[in-house]
Amino acid sequence: MKITYISHTGFLVETDTVSLLFDYWNGDVPAFSQEKPLYIFSSHRHEDHFNPEIFTLPGRPEDTRYLLSYDILRQKNFYRKCPQAIPYRDAERVYSLRMKESYAIGDLEVWPLKSTDEGVGFLVGIPAEKRLIYHAGDLNWWLWDGEPEEQNKYYTGSFKKEVSNLAELVKEHCYRS
Repeated sequence: MKITYISHTGFLVETDTVSLLFDYWNGDVPAFSQEKPLYIFSSHRHEDHFNPEIFTLPGRPEDTRYLLSYDILRQKNFYRKCPQAIPYRDAERVYSLRMKESYAIGDLEVWPLKSTDEGVGFLVGIPAEKRLIYHAGDLNWWLWDGEPEEQNKYYTGSFKKEVSNLAELVKEHCYRS
């Protein structure tokens, strides 16, 4: 497996069977293999995690799939504001993922997890490789100097709860030989 950092929370993960692009919003994206399916993930609608250019990146395999947090597609007039996504919606290759759901999409199993900001993080299973990969999106233990104690306690509790949920999912879906 090869993991390439792009920018901010953007990564390209290349395994033996698939390529996964997480939270691309700027920077140079490495070339994709045309021999493997490409899955592009966006964890939420903030511009530092989602860029409509994902629908026009050069060198994408023809069967690229887009796995987007639910908050991206529910934006008012999303397809009018992002017309480059329309051909992929019509080809049923754009997915709106909600937390606490599970999805079988192409070669992947995907479990979106809650973020402590907006959107989701992704636990991605690749059954053919018996592999799990996690991308947190904006899951973070947010502690801000000067913020009310109650707010920092809330973020501490939220972060710990989501890490616990992740640990349970990993145990439940761990691929065993």
